[in-house]
Amino acid sequence: MRKLSRTTSSQTETVAPEVTPEVTLEVQRMLTVLNGDMTRCELMDALGLKDEKHFCENYQQTGIAIGLIEMTISEVNI
Repeated sequence: MRKLSRTTSSQTETVAPEVTPEVTLEVQRMLTVLNGDMTRCELMDALGLKDEKHFCENYQQTGIAIGLIEMTISEVNI
């Protein structure tokens, strides 16, 4: 199962202010509800969103692109 989580400070680099990407309001909003590892559905429910495409484009992928969240895959017992 794929989940999203915040990146830790050890996973991100220090970047000069002039190249630091701007955090959108959508990503800021997502970070306020993100608690540990959460599935896309859990995040969308917490944000009150129904449109998966909108969430993926404006929240999830934007957060991943600027390095504030990451995709994780939990272990699956086989």
